[in-house]
Amino acid sequence: MKKDNYQHELVEIGKELPVIIMKANERELLDYFPNETFIPAHWHRSLEIAYLGGIEAVLQVGEKQIDIQDGFTLINSKEVHSIIGKRIEKNAQCIILLFSYDFLKNNFEQFDQVSFDIMKLNKHKIDFKKIVDKLLCSYESNDPYKNMKCNSLLFEMIHFLFSKCQEEEISIQLHNKKEAIEMLDYVHSNYAQELSLQDVANYFHMSKEHFSRKFHEYLGTTFKDYLCSYRLYQAYDDVIHSDESIQDISDKHGFTSVKSFIQFFSRKYHETPLKYRKNINN
Repeated sequence: MKKDNYQHELVEIGKELPVIIMKANERELLDYFPNETFIPAHWHRSLEIAYLGGIEAVLQVGEKQIDIQDGFTLINSKEVHSIIGKRIEKNAQCIILLFSYDFLKNNFEQFDQVSFDIMKLNKHKIDFKKIVDKLLCSYESNDPYKNMKCNSLLFEMIHFLFSKCQEEEISIQLHNKKEAIEMLDYVHSNYAQELSLQDVANYFHMSKEHFSRKFHEYLGTTFKDYLCSYRLYQAYDDVIHSDESIQDISDKHGFTSVKSFIQFFSRKYHETPLKYRKNINN
């Protein structure tokens, strides 16, 4: 599974159902998302709901960190978020639902003016999980009319969110969301180049100090730490899925030197890139 650039995750929804349904078991999770994996801040138009069973993770939305264990994550449309996987237990499972933005907007005109609260969802997680289980059962069945049943359950889910989990957005939140997305898109488009805090601040017509405060407010981390983490995230696939030299990978993803790349990688994955490549591919 090759991870794409997560600056704006493109989600293609099929015609039969206005949702993408994905499942992963313990083995698949460990193959693609090792413990303590980090998925940098990204965004998408789709509403994303995931159930993490036997998984401990930390969801970051702006400066807010939410600990998840045997519960749901909920990512609102265009919400900048990142996730750190802490622990994957035996028989773990992950169920992800990506709802079409166009479906939600066409059926619920006020969709852009509301957001849903993950804490409220997890207060009702038993009831919501029952709907998810019914959806999966219908989706995986051989019933020739299963799409009708699935669509009715999807509407039931959305009704559940609007009636029990809604949290109205205020205008400043909408402005901040837009500005955070613009910052991320710029960094992701230019991360492989020499990129200083001053360069990015100049692009957004801000002082370094003002940009730093805004970036930390929106993303919960410093610009320097985020840039390093994103470069490492993008380099990870080349380490394990290619025969490129560590020097070439370092240069390709914008690290100032191969030494700094090895240091950052070892700090995160507790092994040098070459040793990690050898161990994971054996």
